[in-house]
Amino acid sequence: METKVIVTGGQAEGYVQDGIYTYLGIPYARAERFMAPKEPEAWDGIFRAGHYGAIAPQENVWGGNEFLYNVEAGQDEDCQNLNIWTPGIRDGKKRPVMAWLHGGGRVPDRFFYGAGCL
Repeated sequence: METKVIVTGGQAEGYVQDGIYTYLGIPYARAERFMAPKEPEAWDGIFRAGHYGAIAPQENVWGGNEFLYNVEAGQDEDCQNLNIWTPGIRDGKKRPVMAWLHGGGRVPDRFFYGAGCL
């Protein structure tokens, strides 16, 4: 199956698993710490969207849980990337979108989560 799509930075190629098109680590913005985000830099060629992007720097309080503490890509200030799963592309159908924004925080011996903590 063809998995190439056009995104803001150029062409991206994902993969299909169990009938779901998957695109991982696609840059959606770039920003220096505490600065307003900018459009991602365009790339030449095809972005291979087969691996998770970096997560925001944080202490590993999850005990190595690979989903919550992304050890594959590591941590980096440059962490504005998207992971996209969809049952179809180029078919004209509109689909719902779910977004999970990394939030909350940690101080010694206490966790804080939710919109009131962002």
